[in-house]
Amino acid sequence: MTEPTKPGLVPAAAIAQVYAGPLETFVARRDALARELRGAGKRDEAAEVKALRKPSRLAWVLNSGVQQNAGAVDALVARVMAVLESQTRGGDVRGSLDALREAVRGFADQAGRAAEQQSHVADAADLVHAALAVMGDAAAFEALRAGRLVDVPEPGGLDFLAWAATPAQSAHAAQPAPAAEAAPHAGAALEAAEAALAAARTRAAEADRAFQSAESEVARAEEQFRLADQRAREHRAARDRARHDSLEAARAVMEAERNLADARARHGVRSNSVQT
Repeated sequence: MTEPTKPGLVPAAAIAQVYAGPLETFVARRDALARELRGAGKRDEAAEVKALRKPSRLAWVLNSGVQQNAGAVDALVARVMAVLESQTRGGDVRGSLDALREAVRGFADQAGRAAEQQSHVADAADLVHAALAVMGDAAAFEALRAGRLVDVPEPGGLDFLAWAATPAQSAHAAQPAPAAEAAPHAGAALEAAEAALAAARTRAAEADRAFQSAESEVARAEEQFRLADQRAREHRAARDRARHDSLEAARAVMEAERNLADARARHGVRSNSVQT
């Protein structure tokens, strides 16, 4: 789904340049760098670059937001951390969630503006949904942080509980939280996971209903097409019969005219068309 962001043979800055340019010329930039590396005898590096995948249009727009402001993703992380902190410490959960949603919208707007500078227009709602989906997938989020997201994952992931909780745990590693504080944190994480699962199930049910409706529409359209095709065949057959009858009638008229002309010739009768 995403390009690996672990260290490779090629400097990260060089790969970032491949992903930073216009979407339409991604392949040209990638192949040019691969040729340059191959020409320098760096075949393994060239192979690594050649394997880079072109991002989807939506992923490219999100990458543009990161490339324009490298701290944009860190701001999202900070907001998620604030949500977890408020859940754990009994703070203003609603306010921190509102701030997180505002940060996501801000990042989506920033990405949209960056894309518009390169003549690409993206729907703001689509960008918000895409950003949330990426935040729910640890691998996708890591790729976005590096500015090399390839595909937007399916929504409903829960990996944000892992990547968002890790910084807080490492920050307090020297002073482990008392057991009384650990339980609320675990409960908050579980509650968030259950809420995310319920939301995912709701989306799945809605998607299933939409699929059933679309399937019914397809079946109805196919039946209408079948009936229309049958009527068209019947009309074509009737047309062909009428054409055949018309040709036969025309041949009969010509044959009758020839017979009449022969009869008149045999009896010395001139055609009315030439009599004066």
